[in-house]
Amino acid sequence: MKTKKAAIIQAKGKSTLYGDPEAKFWSRSCDSAAIGFERLGYKVVGYDSMASDFPTCLSRDTPVRGSVQSFRRVLAHLGVKAPMNVDIPEELMGFTGRRVWKSTVGEVRTRAVTVFVKPLLFQKDFSGHTAYGGNSSVFSTLNLPKSYPLLCQDPTLFQGGELRVYVVEGKIVGKRFMPTDYMREKPWPLSTLENSTLKAMLAAYKSQPAGFCMDVTRSSSGQLVLIEVNEGFSCGNYGIPHELFAKMIEARWEELVSR
Repeated sequence: MKTKKAAIIQAKGKSTLYGDPEAKFWSRSCDSAAIGFERLGYKVVGYDSMASDFPTCLSRDTPVRGSVQSFRRVLAHLGVKAPMNVDIPEELMGFTGRRVWKSTVGEVRTRAVTVFVKPLLFQKDFSGHTAYGGNSSVFSTLNLPKSYPLLCQDPTLFQGGELRVYVVEGKIVGKRFMPTDYMREKPWPLSTLENSTLKAMLAAYKSQPAGFCMDVTRSSSGQLVLIEVNEGFSCGNYGIPHELFAKMIEARWEELVSR
């Protein structure tokens, strides 16, 4: 196979704090991307996300896989506008099965009600969690201002584990159950109705990226609902073939750099 251009994968640099000790690169999903890109004919080049210099081969023609923060550094270096953070697209609000709204740290604290909170604008600023009575140690630990924007949701008890659905160019290329600490149920087969619901979600998501993931689950009433969507450049691989995983990253990269 003729070798293509390089693919850039975040490596375990000396200054990288949160790498997976069992992975060759920064994470096992980075390992999967590296294998996939090699099988697609790319030359894989590792990079330290905290180093002052990027690989000399880095360009708009070289797909990149790394953490959210390091990926955004790469985009800034190339002069590419970073995409907006979207956890639950407006088109898919009707598939959530719960209330979802925008708020701020100050408003959540003032209302003093229990809500599930995530960063609205800055993905991975902190992990989504429940703020009981409007209080969260994360707010004070990170010294977040009252005006810090949040995505709020009603705390919801889901019936089954999370299913990750991988999508490339509008087509589902794989489905895998996600390993979680708080959901230990065995994987469940999708019913005909649930598969139809997935298709309806895709059809409704008109602004969908070229490569992304949807995380879905069963609600307490047994309905298939959307948990969130994830960017193709940062979502983890929980078992789809390495080549398909790399193609998802490749599709999203090409879309971003061509805008």
